[in-house]
Amino acid sequence: MFRLALRGVGWLALAGGFVMLVINGTQTIAVDRLVLTSFGTVAQAVLGARYDAMAPALAAHHAAFVWNPLLTSIFAAPAFGVFMVLGFLAVLVTAPRKKLIGYSSRP
Repeated sequence: MFRLALRGVGWLALAGGFVMLVINGTQTIAVDRLVLTSFGTVAQAVLGARYDAMAPALAAHHAAFVWNPLLTSIFAAPAFGVFMVLGFLAVLVTAPRKKLIGYSSRP
């Protein structure tokens, strides 16, 4: 059941990444320069004030490197890339196992 839910979330993340790619493409065409929406901008729009409270909370409960080099670089990355990578990994991890053909299962 968990695999099915994670696979569904993975497909939704892939679809969200494609939607963000289309949005960035239309914005780029409209202003005649490259426009990439960062993942931090999307997180700020979705989470609101909780996004601002995330940095002090992570600094208080985890090591300092979790926020500064790790999460800040993820939040600075283009949103379509983050969504597509997370979706691809979720779909890849939950893929059905291939059956081995030609190998004996007897000892």
